Amino acid sequence: MNVDELGRAAAAEARRAAADAVDSVRMLDQLHRRSRNRTAGAIAAAAAILVAIVVSAVVLHDKPSTRVAGRPPLVTSPPAQGCGGPLVHCPNPGTFVVSLPAALTVTTPANFEQGVKPCGTAGVEAFRNDSDGTGVTVIERAVPVRYDRSWSRDPAAGTTAASMAQWLAARPFLIRTSVKPVTLDGISGWQVSADLKPGARVPAPKGFGPVAPTFAIEGCTAGYRSNLSGNYTLLDVPGGGVTVIWSWTIEPNHSLIAGNQAFIAALRFA
Repeated sequence: MNVDELGRAAAAEARRAAADAVDSVRMLDQLHRRSRNRTAGAIAAAAAILVAIVVSAVVLHDKPSTRVAGRPPLVTSPPAQGCGGPLVHCPNPGTFVVSLPAALTVTTPANFEQGVKPCGTAGVEAFRNDSDGTGVTVIERAVPVRYDRSWSRDPAAGTTAASMAQWLAARPFLIRTSVKPVTLDGISGWQVSADLKPGARVPAPKGFGPVAPTFAIEGCTAGYRSNLSGNYTLLDVPGGGVTVIWSWTIEPNHSLIAGNQAFIAALRFA
């Protein structure tokens, strides 16, 4: 057999190997579906076969294929819209318009980071730049929740800001509670202040540790634990339902939340 015949034979052998490799990959994929424990071996075997094909192709000076059958094209995420993502737009430096059920305009004072972050489906939060672990979370259409781990609605709280304020002040895990009337953006509401009762249960899972739960929406929750305290402002916002403004800190110095008041006072609802 001469050199040309040897080359043709080698090329034919490479094509057969490629076909066998495709069949092997398919078979390994089926085995993968049956047993997740075989994943690593399947990938390694498929990779070895494909490497062998490429090496053979290079030796035979044959152009390798760059298309892998059955693999979807790479899809990149579209860029975020607005300065803070799809929900947040910035008409002026330090001013953020958030597309909540009732559009919210946030103006950040000097002691806050110049940015806001969506919190779940109908909330937004902002963080202090002069005190780690201190900030404000605004939750529209807030759901008052049971004192358990379910984060489910507590019907005893009622459906208005006034009834929820009284319900919150009477939570069995709180002490030294107070309720006082406030006005924000021309809307009358109530501010509830309290401390966590020593030894109180904290049954609801949240972030870095469980809490005694208060309010929730999808993807955004609020509550108390030994290193998480604050106060709540409750408003009936047209279009936004009962809106909870949670002023919080994880610092031992609970008086730090007084520095959140300028942020809260500047909030405006559509």
